Amino acid sequence: MELSEYIKVFKRAKLLIIGGTLLVIAVAVIVIALSKPKYDTSVTFTVDKTMVADQKNTPYYQFDGYYTQQSSGFFADTVMNWMQSPSVVADIYKTAGLDLPTVRNVSQLSKVFVVKKYPPATLGIKITSKDPESSKKLLNASATELKKLTDETNMTNASEVFILRSSTPVSTQIKPFWSLDIIVAAILGLVLTTFTAILKHYLSKE
Repeated sequence: MELSEYIKVFKRAKLLIIGGTLLVIAVAVIVIALSKPKYDTSVTFTVDKTMVADQKNTPYYQFDGYYTQQSSGFFADTVMNWMQSPSVVADIYKTAGLDLPTVRNVSQLSKVFVVKKYPPATLGIKITSKDPESSKKLLNASATELKKLTDETNMTNASEVFILRSSTPVSTQIKPFWSLDIIVAAILGLVLTTFTAILKHYLSKE
């Protein structure tokens, strides 16, 4: 087909293209408006390290608390790995009294929580869901499980004692990006209706 023929097809099908695109936009708006809102629920963990007696008396351990911060940062990496462990995630759900989510394989449990490290030794943990209260239960349970693991680590390593502090979980509603969603719906509508118009034209020629 030449360009002039395409132009003729589009002119004949302009009502289909415009009407179909508006219909797709309308459906997208209705779906977004009626869908249950999602919430981001997050909590902050901070790792502190207490110096044992021999370190307190050692000058280079006292210098700006550098070694203490560095050691706390390494332990924060360990806490991050715990939160990405399927077995730990399963324990968190059990402690929260909630059923595990349905997943294709156990490795997907490692993606339930989004964990981000803020140097030197602070972690932000987030979960997205449609039930903010359940998310808060999970994050409170995560604090319980992580502190339990921290205590177990401290018992096996008397030279370093770590303290894990957690904030109160906070939930915020995720607001839809109306302008972006409408633009995407409009593009999708144009593509579908244009393809339909061209296909209809080809079929009419046969």
